[in-house]
Amino acid sequence: MAEFEAAGISARHLDANSPANLRDETLQDWRDGQFTMLSNMGLFIEGLDVPAAACCILARPTKSLTIYLQAVGRVMRPHETKTDCVILDCAGLTYEHGFVDDVREWTLDGKIKKPKEEAPAVHICESCFAAYSKAEHPNECPECGFITYVEPKVIESADVEMVELTPSIIADLRAKRIKWLEFTSAKPWMILSSWENCAATKPVGRTSSGTIEKRG
Repeated sequence: MAEFEAAGISARHLDANSPANLRDETLQDWRDGQFTMLSNMGLFIEGLDVPAAACCILARPTKSLTIYLQAVGRVMRPHETKTDCVILDCAGLTYEHGFVDDVREWTLDGKIKKPKEEAPAVHICESCFAAYSKAEHPNECPECGFITYVEPKVIESADVEMVELTPSIIADLRAKRIKWLEFTSAKPWMILSSWENCAATKPVGRTSSGTIEKRG
């Protein structure tokens, strides 16, 4: 609440620990316009009837579509003092459940899980931060008109020579693979020792401090 007050927005908070008389008094003060922002925790998701409310800040995540729609429904009621409402989604519920005004098919047969490719294509405008559907507005924000630059996909290609994989080639590749696995799984001093022996030098050993040095 302190940050809202510091920004010049009068605010109050209610939760399960708030007495009933304080809740009634605070709600009436809000309806009367004595303060601007009412914060609550789980009290007014449904049942609250303040049609003049014009902004909803979603600050808690939920997997429940019902809770999501009920919460935003508090500010979607018509009133003579407003022509629209603002929903500030700080919890990513639009990504989880889609847009509030999406057409939904309701059934009594249980919830059918949609595949991931059918998830709503939500895009956040880089200019005004409005959330909108990429399916309906591929590049232009419907709120401010900002054009989103879509970088074209670059398909890389390379010139290669195709060869037939004969049994002998496969056996040679398998042997190289095994040799590489043996090399990468060996201990560091074993690899160094093998390299030193190949170079016809003196073998190496480990000191008490753990460093590797030549044995003279």
